[in-house]
Order: sequence, then structure tokens, then C-alpha cells
Amino acid sequence: MQSLRGGGYAIETARRLAAEKQYDAYVYEGLLLSGKCLADQIGVTSIRLSSAFAYNPSILAKLSDTGGLHVSSLLKSPAVVN
Repeated sequence: MQSLRGGGYAIETARRLAAEKQYDAYVYEGLLLSGKCLADQIGVTSIRLSSAFAYNPSILAKLSDTGGLHVSSLLKSPAVVN
């Protein structure tokens, strides 16, 4: 529930900042579902980010053993592109 409220705070802050100054774009995290709608409302371009952590051989090995059936089978499949 806290994360939903956090999204509300982000929207309120973006609206307040847009009222104070003209910006060229609104950059938002993909998990903030209303980011695109908010950018449209304040009349600026929207740029969506997608967070991800860096993969390395150690992390991939752990995921292939513990990531659940779909992740494990995907990571153990032969490479499609070399």
C-alpha cells in the first residue's frame, strides 16, 4: 500500500513543478503507471525508464538454479544469437 501512496506523491510533485517552471520532458520510471498520462496532462514529452540490475555470470548461475521453472529453463536453453 505504501508504494501506491508513493506514486501519488510523485504525481503531486510533478504537477507542482510543472506549474512553477516549463520543462521539455517528463522522465518517469516504468513502474509509475500514470507517468505517460501525467506527461500528456502537463503538455510535455514523456520518457520512460526501465530499471534493471546488471547481470554477470555469477548472478545468471544463481537465477538458473533458483529462478523458478520459466527462468531456469530459459537460462539453460542454448543461445539463439552468439
